[in-house]
Amino acid sequence: MKTQEKKSTLRLKQYLFVLIALWTVIIGSALLWNMTDRHHELFETAYHVAQVAFYKDIMYRRWASMHGGVYVPVSGKTPPNPYLSHIGERDIATPSGRKLTLMNPAYMSRQVYEISRDEYGIYSHITSLRPIRPENAPDEWETKSLELFEKGEKEVSEIEKRDGKDYMRLMSPFFVEQDCLKCHSGQGYRLGEIRGGISVSVPLEPLKNIYGGHSFSLILRYLFFWLSGLSGIAFAWLNIRRQVRARNLAEKTLLEAERRFRAVLENIRLIGVMLDTKGNITFCNDFLLHLTDRTEAEVLHKNWFEIFLPPEIRETTKKTVFIESVESGEFPAHHENEIITRSGERRVISWNNTLLFDSDGKAAGMTGIGEDITERRRAEDSLQESEMRYRQLVELSPDAIVIDQDKKFVYINPAGVSIFGAGSPEELLGRRVLDFIHPDYQTAVKERIQQMYNGQQIVFMEQKIIGLDDRERDIEAAGVPITYRGNPGSQVVIRDITERKCAERELRLAKNSAEAANRAKSGFLANMSHEIRTPLNVVIGTSYLLLESDMTPEQHGQAEMICTSSEILLSLLNDILDFSKIEAGRLDIENIDFNLEKTVRSVIEILTAAAKGKGLGLILRMASDMPLQLRGDPNRLRQIIINLVNNAIKFTDEGEVRVSVSPENDSSTHIMLRFSVSDTGIGIPKAVMDRLFISFSQADASTTRKYGGTGLGLAISKKLAELMGGEIGADSEEGAGSTFWFTANFEKQVQAAGDMAQGEADLQPVTCDLHPDSLRLLLAEDNEMNRLLAKALLQKIGFTSVDVAVNGKEAVDALRKTPYHLVLMDIQMPEMDGLEAARMIRNPESGVLNPSVPIVAMTANVTKEDHDKCLKAGMNGFITKPIKPQELFETIKRQLK
Repeated sequence: MKTQEKKSTLRLKQYLFVLIALWTVIIGSALLWNMTDRHHELFETAYHVAQVAFYKDIMYRRWASMHGGVYVPVSGKTPPNPYLSHIGERDIATPSGRKLTLMNPAYMSRQVYEISRDEYGIYSHITSLRPIRPENAPDEWETKSLELFEKGEKEVSEIEKRDGKDYMRLMSPFFVEQDCLKCHSGQGYRLGEIRGGISVSVPLEPLKNIYGGHSFSLILRYLFFWLSGLSGIAFAWLNIRRQVRARNLAEKTLLEAERRFRAVLENIRLIGVMLDTKGNITFCNDFLLHLTDRTEAEVLHKNWFEIFLPPEIRETTKKTVFIESVESGEFPAHHENEIITRSGERRVISWNNTLLFDSDGKAAGMTGIGEDITERRRAEDSLQESEMRYRQLVELSPDAIVIDQDKKFVYINPAGVSIFGAGSPEELLGRRVLDFIHPDYQTAVKERIQQMYNGQQIVFMEQKIIGLDDRERDIEAAGVPITYRGNPGSQVVIRDITERKCAERELRLAKNSAEAANRAKSGFLANMSHEIRTPLNVVIGTSYLLLESDMTPEQHGQAEMICTSSEILLSLLNDILDFSKIEAGRLDIENIDFNLEKTVRSVIEILTAAAKGKGLGLILRMASDMPLQLRGDPNRLRQIIINLVNNAIKFTDEGEVRVSVSPENDSSTHIMLRFSVSDTGIGIPKAVMDRLFISFSQADASTTRKYGGTGLGLAISKKLAELMGGEIGADSEEGAGSTFWFTANFEKQVQAAGDMAQGEADLQPVTCDLHPDSLRLLLAEDNEMNRLLAKALLQKIGFTSVDVAVNGKEAVDALRKTPYHLVLMDIQMPEMDGLEAARMIRNPESGVLNPSVPIVAMTANVTKEDHDKCLKAGMNGFITKPIKPQELFETIKRQLK
């Protein structure tokens, strides 16, 4: 039946296509006929327009020739015609004196042609093969036409392109008439002969526009006829097709319904099954077979309940759910039950059932559509379990978890009830969140809540709340936007940080107290350092002066004891200050340019006297070809070397102390140097090697120890080496001497020629070409003993002209009167301290004679902060008390270069 219907439909389509093709050919042929006729009409119309223009020109010429030409005013466009000069009355004048000239027909025609061309686009031209005037020369088409006239042709017409446009060109011969002889008889003209022709060019564009509109209208009419015919054909075809389909519809309705039903059952991912009244399977789809891992032969015509239902519900379900329901005609439309696969797996199926009836209205069986909801049921169970675990976590959470909607509480866990000072959740549900926010945080919390309602997540934010129990609590809260029970809201986690805040406040107070104590300690140490250095300066300075004076050997020895003890006391004071800085984390490393060899040799020069005093040799060895111009902290480097060499001299009774410097790791920009101090002294026991670099620790800790010291020097040296990017260590054997070494990293300067170490060399004494007796110095010092000592030291090294001032004010006044070469300025002085005095001296409006005079601070304040303050105030140098004569001289020398 399906094949027969397809054949009928195919024949109907073939008839339809033939009718459409035939109708299209008829309409297309008629349209082509009319379009051809229109084109011919266009040509004929253009030809007649050209003829009209030609005959009009002939009439104008004949009229002008009848009267022998026309007189016109003489103008630039119509000057006298030189070809009519043989006519006596070519030029005349009116009684009023107006000048007229005779215009012959040809001349008149040419001007008329120009007007016609400019106004209407029609080109006319009088020409001949032998023109009298050059402008009358023919073009190519006109030449061919004139040649045809001499052969007897009466007229030539043709469509030709001119200036890119189509023109109808028409040309007829021009015969000599009687009236032409009035002007041209003297030129050999004969009556009736051909003397040229007149050509007319009519543009086709206007005519095409007219006929184009007509053609478009014609096309529309034929299109309408064609569409109308198609509509009739389509209507007739549809009517026939409808009748054919109506005839076939009744035949295939039942078959089509069955086919669709089976197709649906086969293709959907649902179980499709049909049972008879006894529960036997009359149909099942592939999905059921695939789901249960069975074949159609195993299932078809077998009892559904015996194959697929679990044993425990098999008989009950078959009897009460199925058979009784089918017999009563009231089968449940929906139900769920489990089925068993081949492997024994149980799958939960949700059924939609429909009873089938025969023609007598009796139940003939059942159709069931089942959905496998096993995974969904498992997911629901998992979700319920997850929700239960989540609820338990929320309920047991030590943090408050609240959900708000419309800025009101809709859920709060037990921890939240406690944080908000309530007895139960009911006391809080429905209340506004902002009612509990501390006034100081209202604005910020409103903004955060609005951001959450706009979809933003809020990270932890600290704030205060006031609970129902009127207690203020510090909290931190974070929230995310959520949908709760179908409506938008936010979930907020709140943590009570009241105790943490209290602990932080206590910690902050403790920290402030510790910092205050540390500042007090630092201030105390700085003040003690200043107070101790001030008298110590007098002691050490006086001992220097005594040692330079004439004394008995006994007195000289006593002065040396004073000087040595003072130096030890000063070293102890420096160690205590450095250790205090290390503990406070304020020990800084400078990064300045320095010369390595000069720095190391300066240490050797300082300690040579101590070594010689014990009869020891002090040797310096520096590796050759090693860069000397470096950047780093030369003072801290010098401090480490002094500590190590002093220790070596202290613990060595005979032999020598050797200082070595060598590169350990070299790059293009930096160099790691290794410094070693070796001695032939007493050595160190292995048992105490681990304590060497620990603060206040010594190899000999007994009360009867032979060698003194605080035990700070090596600990400070260790910290300084680490700050310079290196490390420190020692190798020793008891009774055989020790070697202390450390490394330090330095940046290279740009090397200059000859700027490399040259190996071991003899130490040379410091020389100077300065003439102190020609210089005048000003000493500002409030302490009388320090003032007397400083003046004596200056005079001892050659400065004979030294004035004194007891405070900064007197120093400024003195500089207003005397042009001093250099000023030595104490820092702590009454009325005006040294820093204020330096700033005033540097002020160009202070009235001093030389605002740029070198100023050297000479103070017992020895910290880096003190040094920086002096430089910031405008000072040029810095000498710490106690004053050493050589250091004082070198500093003054540098400033006066």
